[in-house]
Amino acid sequence: MPLERIVDSSMRSLKFVLAVVLLVTFSRLVAAQRTVIDDQRLKVSQRLAGYVHVRSERIKGVLVEVCASPWKIKGNISCKKLLGSATTDANGSFSFPSLRGKGIYYMRFDGSNGLNPLFVRVQLKSSGTPELSIELPVAT
Repeated sequence: MPLERIVDSSMRSLKFVLAVVLLVTFSRLVAAQRTVIDDQRLKVSQRLAGYVHVRSERIKGVLVEVCASPWKIKGNISCKKLLGSATTDANGSFSFPSLRGKGIYYMRFDGSNGLNPLFVRVQLKSSGTPELSIELPVAT
């Protein structure tokens, strides 16, 4: 077999392998598109503290932000008055001990690229749950 044919055959094989790798990589990127989830249900809790999980696994490194008014989530996400920001610890826990007012707080939970950002409303009441349990939805 001439050297040209060997090189040509090897190049075709290399191009095929590269095309397959690119296709698999691109399909994973497209498949994990994030969608903003705005949970309109009012959660009632005794305090602005709790944990974040995905399918019962607690998640470290989730950004948690508290706003005094509803988030603007169309276009660029923004908040008129940010009251606090934290990142969940190794146990997926977060806490805002200085925020104790009885009003409604607007919270944002934003994990990694594989998770959808979640917006929730929380009202503090003594009759509420001792802590918040926030489940982040997986991006699809």
